[in-house]
Amino acid sequence: MARVRTRGISVTVTESETETETETETETETETVRDLILSASMADERRRAPRFALWFPMQIARDGEVILAISRDVSEVGVLLVAAAAPTVGAKVTLTMQLPGDTARTIDGTIVRVDANTADLEGLWRHRVAVELVERVDGLEPLLEEISRTSHPPPDPNA
Repeated sequence: MARVRTRGISVTVTESETETETETETETETETVRDLILSASMADERRRAPRFALWFPMQIARDGEVILAISRDVSEVGVLLVAAAAPTVGAKVTLTMQLPGDTARTIDGTIVRVDANTADLEGLWRHRVAVELVERVDGLEPLLEEISRTSHPPPDPNA
């Protein structure tokens, strides 16, 4: 019996008591264990870029429709926003943002998640919207880091 433990996941592999086990079955078991370990490691490494808790106005545009939004956190690869309307998951959108001390930027992205903003269910910003950017915005991280040092968003009431 072999026991493998990684990042809080434990997998136990026992040898078959029959003599009919083939080398292929053993290789398949080994691959299955390796896949479990890799997927556990990857789940912990979901963030591809540092996120910065910054609140500033944004627009989500698609097919001539514009939704007003406010960023909740921002990175070079994605944005979490609170929005006045709920765009469709999977929709290709264009975000417009203007960070303090920067020019207005338009960035293409895809809506990957929409859920209720429990902090404002009856207010204007009823939806939390996650947008994955089509391309990494190189050079954005230093600007986000600088702004985060001088700006402090309101606390998240859900935290």
